[in-house]
Amino acid sequence: MSSEQSGQSSRGVFSFLVVLLLMVIIGLQLWYMLDVKKQLDNIQGEYDSLQSIINGSASSSEQNTYSILSITDGKTIIPFISSKDHKQIYDGNKGPNTGGMGVIAPNPYCTDKVLANFEKDIMDPTLKGIKADGIEFSGIIFFGLMIKDGETYLLEYNMRMGDPETQVVLELMESDFMTVVEKAVDKKLSEVEMQWRDEAACCVVGAAPGYPASYPKGLEIKGYEDNKRDVIIAGGVFKEGALQTSGGRVLASISTHKQLDEAISKAYSVLEDVKFEGMYT
Repeated sequence: MSSEQSGQSSRGVFSFLVVLLLMVIIGLQLWYMLDVKKQLDNIQGEYDSLQSIINGSASSSEQNTYSILSITDGKTIIPFISSKDHKQIYDGNKGPNTGGMGVIAPNPYCTDKVLANFEKDIMDPTLKGIKADGIEFSGIIFFGLMIKDGETYLLEYNMRMGDPETQVVLELMESDFMTVVEKAVDKKLSEVEMQWRDEAACCVVGAAPGYPASYPKGLEIKGYEDNKRDVIIAGGVFKEGALQTSGGRVLASISTHKQLDEAISKAYSVLEDVKFEGMYT
């Protein structure tokens, strides 16, 4: 073979390799673009689902949100009983969202499977991440969650007790809460075994007329003295010899019972006695 023919052969091989390399690169780019599109479609789907929940247009099966408070000392994490809050004003989901108009516990949608998935897929990895990042943290972790198609998804974290979730969770807690907190501070939470009452709890909020927009203050709250055990005042003040409203979510009625529907009924009945002008639930 002449040197000219050898050179042409080399150039042919080189050209073939270049074309082959370009085809591989183009193929990888196409694969990457398709994969990115798939991921974006998945993200869009989850976003649409969340938007439907926020806008109140999701089906009832998609609206199974729930909350779980927990406590950790950075080494151990203990979940509290589940709860489900209700944010829209007026009965029947007829009004805008608020800071929370009521809550029940335990959440009837939280089956053993749902709770097991939460612990395995969300709570335990959260603690693992705290340890991996070397974060020194002892305190409350609030998990805002959603059940969809039998799976649990995390909506939000809060490093605080939730309102009104705290009202029913603490009502059902048999363990001494301050002892649990002290164990968390002392990094001895592994010594705690939480105890819960075998009952259901309900909290119903009494709000000022106009809330969550502008609302009046100074309305006299009647019936509180005879129902102190069952009512918490959040937006009230003693003034001119009377208990008066001073906020939007003014008070909360809390009740427990073996049956959830009875607990709900009791909570509402208390607000027939403890009330102020224009109060709604």
